[in-house]
Amino acid sequence: MMRKVRILIPLLLLLLPVSCFDPRVDVGIHYSNSREWYSAQAECRRKHIDLVTISDENENMMMIKFHGWIGFHKQDNSLWRWSMGDEKANYTNWEGNDPDSGEHCAYTRGDELVWRSDTCYTAHTYMCYDQRMILVKEKKTWQEALKHCRALEPLDATRPATDDNNNRYDLATLLTGDDYSFAQDKAKENGEGVWTGLRFLAGQWLWMGREPVEHMNITFCPKSQTFCGIMESTGLVLQDCALERSFLCYTTYILTSGGEVIPIV
Repeated sequence: MMRKVRILIPLLLLLLPVSCFDPRVDVGIHYSNSREWYSAQAECRRKHIDLVTISDENENMMMIKFHGWIGFHKQDNSLWRWSMGDEKANYTNWEGNDPDSGEHCAYTRGDELVWRSDTCYTAHTYMCYDQRMILVKEKKTWQEALKHCRALEPLDATRPATDDNNNRYDLATLLTGDDYSFAQDKAKENGEGVWTGLRFLAGQWLWMGREPVEHMNITFCPKSQTFCGIMESTGLVLQDCALERSFLCYTTYILTSGGEVIPIV
């Protein structure tokens, strides 16, 4: 039976310092099939990153239309922690008398902001999260970086990722101001520039993910050998494609546990 999922694209454009959802790169996925908490955790970790973490009131507001297991839980007499990174909670929003004794996992009911506790072996729907853009710190030429990103994971698991149009990841396309600022932050974190998917080919600038190049102040005809786009801490510059640098891989697809491929829009 085909499982239904909902894709949550966070609309909050403020970067929060201890945020589960960075709206520039993170996406939430709600699964409508029910699982016990530990089964939901395993499924999120297998196909995505983990069950969702809710770090503050703004993130809690994003969850109000969805329901199911979140990543908050405890082991017997230990403290409540988040599944991702085994983090202690800086923010909670329990319903009046919760958590109840003997109920060690948290869920939300939808259309309400409070959290409720339940036994971890009760079945609920659940919410996972995933990332659209990742930094690969291994240094490669632009062409090697492109091959690396495209080989990371296939869209159709029955065929290699290197088959035509079967790659989930590509060298990063920077379409929005948030994409651009995230790439700049990663360049600062890395200590030097990182390759993006911008390339001059056949007399025009192209993103390798096939998205149009728009609203960018770049030279139409680049200087000799500077045919590839690299993001520095100061902004996007053009460089020799033979340089070896770290790079950003990017996806516009989420893979669900039911084998569905869903575009991120």
